Amino acid sequence: MGRFKKILSKAEEVRRAARKSQGAMADFAAPGIKDADDVLVDTDNTVLASVLKDPAKKLVLVVPQWNDLAPPGVTDTLTVYHFSGSSTTPEVLFTGEYSQENLQQPGDPVVEKELDKTAEVYGDGNHYFECKVEGYMGGEVTSGRLSLRFDRVAPNQGNVPPAVPAIAPVTDANV
Repeated sequence: MGRFKKILSKAEEVRRAARKSQGAMADFAAPGIKDADDVLVDTDNTVLASVLKDPAKKLVLVVPQWNDLAPPGVTDTLTVYHFSGSSTTPEVLFTGEYSQENLQQPGDPVVEKELDKTAEVYGDGNHYFECKVEGYMGGEVTSGRLSLRFDRVAPNQGNVPPAVPAIAPVTDANV
């Protein structure tokens, strides 16, 4: 009887470890933007117009590591989706297979993808990016969503606003 309990406890340990690793994969941060301090307005994630208009400046999407990234020899499948405006239908931005072999250093992002700012799909408005990983062991997890606002046109079409009309002086005679 004592031996049977050990077998059950060993089996339970294996089950718990498997559950823990599957649950760990669920911790997957939203993608980000490389050099966000130089590219985004902090308050609402608006991409600076100077970045959107200048072809020399890059807008790079960064996909962070997820827990339980595939070990060498096997791969996880990463799919990055783009939603535009109020669209509920995602467009596949790119897909690829990744493992720990793809990393230069532990903690490095899994992939960095430059966005083609001139593409029609990246017009002014709200844009959302989301990742889905299909694990090498069959699990699937979706990241948080990155929200960006593209705004190339300055307020008032970039023109100086009209002057505020002068306020007439108030005197005792016109009160």
